[in-house]
Amino acid sequence: MTGSRRRSLANLVVARHGRLSDELTCRPGGFGLGQVPARLAPDALTSMVCGYCSVGCSLDVHLRNGEAVNLSPTDDYPVNQGRACPKGWEALAPLRADDRATQPLLRDEKGRLAPVGWDVALRAFVSRFKAVQAEHGPASMAFLSTGQIVTEEMALLGAL
Repeated sequence: MTGSRRRSLANLVVARHGRLSDELTCRPGGFGLGQVPARLAPDALTSMVCGYCSVGCSLDVHLRNGEAVNLSPTDDYPVNQGRACPKGWEALAPLRADDRATQPLLRDEKGRLAPVGWDVALRAFVSRFKAVQAEHGPASMAFLSTGQIVTEEMALLGAL
């Protein structure tokens, strides 16, 4: 082997021990689909029902300092048995959306949207909802929804 070939192989080996390698390091035995790098290890877990369809898969949300940083399918949940579809794997993407609504908004007297508390928003919704039904009848309200809500939310909309 020539000297230059030996040096290029040595450089290749050194390149594998850089910053990127450290970021991808997993704990021993923590390899394969659904495993997270050590740098993303959660300090707490909570579970959620995936909201992308009405199947009801369970996902474990990985929390760090109270914020969701990753997720994985719940291993022992009978619906999805430790698996998730591509949409489920991306269930946290809306949290990073630039246009994500983070608080309720109501129009002020000039017609501009202004932030309000949840209790104010819910009271305004209920008041307006009841006013429309009182004036036009109980069947006067309709909702346009999506298949990307869980079954219980769909049932709630139907019950209104």
